[in-house]
Amino acid sequence: MAHRLTNLNTERASAGHSIARLAQLATTSEWLLTMLEEGGTCTGDEAQRIADALGISLETLGKTDLNGY
Repeated sequence: MAHRLTNLNTERASAGHSIARLAQLATTSEWLLTMLEEGGTCTGDEAQRIADALGISLETLGKTDLNGY
């Protein structure tokens, strides 16, 4: 299932992280984070790693489940 993180940009900025720093903390790519901030999707595992790196819940991150889209 694909997930959209609608609050990622706001939460990342509030935490004071650059995309590069959050990518390091979440063990993901800068490309993925950039795409997510532009409305792209990620896996559940990626969403959880990002939320954990920011120290917030998936709900706060604005996780939206997209059934096959």
